[in-house]
Amino acid sequence: MIREPNLNESYSSKLWGGYQWSSWVDFSSQITDNFRMNIPKESGIYRVMITECNDANLVGKLMYIGISQKSNSSSVYKRTRSLISNTLKTSPPYNDPHTAAPCLWAYTNDPNLQCKFAISVTVPEFSPDVDIKRQLQCMEDRLLFLYRIQTGHSTIANHGHFHQWYDRPQNRSKGKPVGLKSNPSGPISLPSQPPSDVSNLELFSSDWLGWSWSAWEVLRGNQTPNLAGIYRLKEGEEIVYFGQAKKIYSRLQQHHRTYLGKKIQCSYFILPQKTPMQEWALNVALSEREVDTIGAYYEVMKTVPLYQYLNYKRGT
Repeated sequence: MIREPNLNESYSSKLWGGYQWSSWVDFSSQITDNFRMNIPKESGIYRVMITECNDANLVGKLMYIGISQKSNSSSVYKRTRSLISNTLKTSPPYNDPHTAAPCLWAYTNDPNLQCKFAISVTVPEFSPDVDIKRQLQCMEDRLLFLYRIQTGHSTIANHGHFHQWYDRPQNRSKGKPVGLKSNPSGPISLPSQPPSDVSNLELFSSDWLGWSWSAWEVLRGNQTPNLAGIYRLKEGEEIVYFGQAKKIYSRLQQHHRTYLGKKIQCSYFILPQKTPMQEWALNVALSEREVDTIGAYYEVMKTVPLYQYLNYKRGT
C-alpha cells in the first residue's frame, strides 16, 4: 500500500522532507561566520525563504529551491554565495552566473516589496549506483512537489516564474540584464497550477495524481494528439521517464526514434486550458506538472527513473 507523503514537517523546519537542514542564514554582502559554519563545500540542496517584505503575505514563503554538485569549480557553498552576491548587487544582474538571482533581485528592488531573504542547506545521502547530479535533480523535484502539496502553490522563482513587472534578462554575453518594464501593471506573478491529488500515488493508474491519463500504448504516437501535456514512459513493469511537451505527438515520435528497439510504452495527460495560454505561461504550467510527476515518483520509489536526466542540462 502506497502512503501519502508526510506533510507534518513544515517546509521551513530543520527536518523537512526527511533531510537534516542547516540553520537559516540571512543574505549578506559579506561572508559571515554564520555563513561559513552552516553552508558546506559539498554537493547539496538549498532553499531560500522570504524573511521580510512590505507585502506581509509573502513573508515566510519559499522563494526558491536549488541544487549544486561538488566539483573543482562548484559546491553548494559557492553556488549559494553566487546567488546571494548577485541578488544584492546594486546593478541589475544577468541570467548568468545564477539563473535565479535576477528574480530575487527584482523582488528585492521592487519598492512595493523590498524583500529580504535567508538560506538553508542540506547535504543528503547519495546512492553509489546513480550519478549524484541526477539524484540531486530528483530530490529537488520531490521538494518542489512537496512544497506545492503543502501550500497549494509553487515556490516563487522556480519553474520559470518571474516578477511580471520586469523583463527577463539574457546572459552577460548578450548584454541584457534584468530591467523594469516601461509600463508595468497587473499582478506581479503568474498563478500556479493546482497541486496534484496525492490520494492516489499508484504510478501506473489511469488517474494517478488526480489526472486523466490515456491508456498505455506502444511508443509510436500514432493516436496521440499534438497538444500540450505530460507523458510517462515505461519499459516492462518499470516507469523509466517523465516528460512534457507543447506538442506531445511530435515529442513521442522523437522518443520512438531514440528508444528504437526497446519495448517502451507511453501514457499521456493533456494539460487543460480554459483559454489558450501565452507561451511563457504554458512553459511554467508544463514545468510545474512535469516536476510534480518526477517528484511524486521519487517520493514513492526513492530512486531516479532509469532514463531521467541522462542528458538533462537545465540550470540549477
